[in-house]
Amino acid sequence: MHAATPDHRCAQPFRLDERHLGGPITAKAAPGWDVSWQSVDTRTYFLERSTNLSAIPAFVSVQSTIFCQAGMTTFADVTATNAGPLFYRVGIQE
Repeated sequence: MHAATPDHRCAQPFRLDERHLGGPITAKAAPGWDVSWQSVDTRTYFLERSTNLSAIPAFVSVQSTIFCQAGMTTFADVTATNAGPLFYRVGIQE
């Protein structure tokens, strides 16, 4: 499952659970989670989080204007202090 897409028209959610630990999303020693995604250095990204995809709105902003590097970007979401389930969405900011 891909955490981000280079298509600026959409952003894909991905679920955080025990299958992802040690993968693109990892627990931190401090509160929160590290969220990683493939990125390019010519784009600026945003990160959103949800605990309930049925809620309206489903996602809340974690951070906007994330400047990335080519390859992989990791963002520390220190505001996520509960065990989940958590859903993240990464998108390209226009």
